[in-house]
Amino acid sequence: MDSKLPYDPMSGFNLGDSGFFSMKNSFSSAVNTPSKQDTPFYIPSKSGKTSAEIIEEAKATVGKSADDNSTRAAVRTVDTKRPFTPRQTDRRLYYGSTNHVARPPSSFRLLPLPEEDLKRPVTGVKITTNSEKEGSKLPSIHPINSPKPTMSAQRRSPKDRSKSNYRSSSLTDVVEVSELDLIQVQNDDGPSSTDEIIYAEDPKERIQKSAKKKFSRNNFYDNSISDKPVEPAKVAEDLILPGLLDNLKQPNLSRDDILARMKSLYTFIVDSDNPKFFSKRRGEIIKVLGAYVDSENPDVLIHLVQILLSINVRKQNLATAYKLIYKVAREAENDPCFLNSDTLELLVNSIGGACPINDSEALVYGYGALKFLTMNSQTREKLKKMGILDLVLLHLKLICESKAEKKIPDETSHVLFQLTGVVRNLVNDISMQKKLVAMSGITLICRCLELFITDLDVVCNITRSLSVLSSNDEACIVLTENKSFASTAVKVLQKFPGRQDIVVRLSYCLGNLMAKCDEARPYFGPDKDDDTGIDNMDTLLDLLHSYKKKDVGPKAEISIASKLESEDDHGSSGNAEDVVIKIIRVIANMSINPKVGQQVASIPEVYNHLTDILATRNIIENEELILSTLATLNNLTYYPVDIGSKDTQDSSIYNKIERYIDCANIEAQIESSRVLGNLTRSKNIRDQVAKSDTWNVVIHLLSTDQRDLVYTSVGVIVNMMSDWDKRTNLRSMGGVSKLIKVLRDCVTMINDNEDQDWLLASLTCQALWNYSIDSMNLFDCMDKEEISELEAVLVEFLDEDIIFGSQEELDPAQVPRYQEWEEFAKVGVNLLERLESFLEPLGPTDTEASENSEEDQEDQEDQDEDLDGSDIY
Repeated sequence: MDSKLPYDPMSGFNLGDSGFFSMKNSFSSAVNTPSKQDTPFYIPSKSGKTSAEIIEEAKATVGKSADDNSTRAAVRTVDTKRPFTPRQTDRRLYYGSTNHVARPPSSFRLLPLPEEDLKRPVTGVKITTNSEKEGSKLPSIHPINSPKPTMSAQRRSPKDRSKSNYRSSSLTDVVEVSELDLIQVQNDDGPSSTDEIIYAEDPKERIQKSAKKKFSRNNFYDNSISDKPVEPAKVAEDLILPGLLDNLKQPNLSRDDILARMKSLYTFIVDSDNPKFFSKRRGEIIKVLGAYVDSENPDVLIHLVQILLSINVRKQNLATAYKLIYKVAREAENDPCFLNSDTLELLVNSIGGACPINDSEALVYGYGALKFLTMNSQTREKLKKMGILDLVLLHLKLICESKAEKKIPDETSHVLFQLTGVVRNLVNDISMQKKLVAMSGITLICRCLELFITDLDVVCNITRSLSVLSSNDEACIVLTENKSFASTAVKVLQKFPGRQDIVVRLSYCLGNLMAKCDEARPYFGPDKDDDTGIDNMDTLLDLLHSYKKKDVGPKAEISIASKLESEDDHGSSGNAEDVVIKIIRVIANMSINPKVGQQVASIPEVYNHLTDILATRNIIENEELILSTLATLNNLTYYPVDIGSKDTQDSSIYNKIERYIDCANIEAQIESSRVLGNLTRSKNIRDQVAKSDTWNVVIHLLSTDQRDLVYTSVGVIVNMMSDWDKRTNLRSMGGVSKLIKVLRDCVTMINDNEDQDWLLASLTCQALWNYSIDSMNLFDCMDKEEISELEAVLVEFLDEDIIFGSQEELDPAQVPRYQEWEEFAKVGVNLLERLESFLEPLGPTDTEASENSEEDQEDQEDQDEDLDGSDIY
């Protein structure tokens, strides 16, 4: 007897003009049967109020099944670990750089500080944050021409504010302030060589060190100028500063003495809060501090930097200050120096007043220090609170704008390398990722990648940042919405195909985008108006071919020590095989889109690469690669394609996956069985399976305790039952009894929704229906015990009140299960009716049953004419 049309699971049971059966909630009339071989057996039905709606939605939105968490989705996303990134423990300015452009030295010798030209204005930028300027996500850029006070008025105590009030008071008031601020220890014959001026932080403490000494006006002014108007505050600071500087000029000072005197000077500068005064005396201060530049003591250097930045040094002296910070930050054990002082605040404020174009020499070391300091979670957290990300994005925006307008000097690219290194460290913080999204920082990073695509070091830093950011769903959406990112990413891959670190991270990023955003999946599809899609796909396949050949050689193993120092949870190795995995994952995830998937499935070269991997690798040494390849084949073979070599291609795929169906790796068994489920829609493949040991393996897998593996095996059987010659040996191999047991186990506990698998129950009923479709007498394909057990199971499972209770309204948590049960009921009721049509006329003996069945044969044939019969998945 010729086989009838295969059963299509998505179309439901087509009963011709007779319509669907009716139950408590009636089903809609039969829907038109879509084209055969559209959907494999394991695609789950999703939401919908009626069975017809469920069917139509599932057929219309193939790609949506991939977003379902169910492992039985028709096409599924492929996941992988982020590429392994060793933690940078060696704090070097150009760590990992391979750019041959002349870089500033990472080691240097500091010379005495030069005096500054007081007439030169300060240049730089002012940060306007979001709270100051509405409507702009990124900070705005404003040029500034004068130094900004380092310490805000909020840091001054009431006593400090009272001192500043004296500046507008009488000369007598200045004398009173000086009595509190100055203690001069002198001999009767005048000042000796050991006299000191000590600036104490607390005025009360200053009074109690020694005896208080009264001063008259003549103590402060010469008689010749006493009648000239002079600002009182200026006089007080002029008197205090020389003594503090003299303290630092004394030779052979101990470390503690140096620190104490530097602290006094710095405290005086902060409390004075008079930038104008110190800008005029900057040269004098710098000349004294130059003697301490070559110190190797980090505490001394930190205090030195505090003083230099507090007086707003510029140009070469600013570069020296940043070099000193870099020198201290270069050693991780010095990080507490930054945690226990306000140096980080001074540094961030200072860099905010510098220009990355004009002050590039200084900012190379300033950002180099910040790159080191953002490696430490504690200092990074402190910098985060100071607005480090706002500052970095501001300078990044300025550099990109300058680059777009004209060519920028090489020195600025050196700054950019350090700056992108800071970004690379900051994105490891999830809160920074969210802030980057909110501030449009990701768009700016993509723009930087586009503009500086020829700078290998900058590209390395940015691709590493994008690799991390692509793990964030919101970041993926932003990257997908960026119209230029896809083309820029392809250009990077084309420009640096041999840079393994770039290719693996950018491929990982693209794979994440396509896993999470359907809009990203056409990036490499050939359906665009121009030829960019084809070129992009060619680029991907060229890289796959190249790294697949590299992977043949010996693999570089990652040491345990390196893994322990990993920044990203012991990520993937990043070797040639890892690159292949990441590229294959891009192909798998882009194929979830129906249009793109159909196009990619029509490219023979893709299958050639995938089958070659299966033929030359093994599951023990290359587990992730094999599993990714099988998952990709599942996505591609899902789509029916009309090419001349289809049968040959299917046979090649089947020959490569056959050994994985009966291997020790459960995941490989499941993935290969899914591919087999797609392939067995072809009669050519069904014939090959029936002649091989694979058919026995599939039936044997019905007894496994792995539910997903049972599911795929039942699906293969559904397809195999499309041919009458495959049905005859199912019973002899014990397949029928195994299918009935699978059906019984689908609902182990009636009252436990978690143990109710109505999708598998529906699929099992379909397999039994297909198996018995040609039988005029059920006793020819089942024995009496099997028929009785099957009937009992169906009667129990189709009783809605037993399964869901007698309440009129379902609990919201039960609705998804009820919808799945509806799908099962459509198949189960028809199968039960067939059983009962044979059992009702039965007498007490098998002979009578046989006679009665012959009398009903004509009625059964009429019924079969109304059925479309079995179908394929």
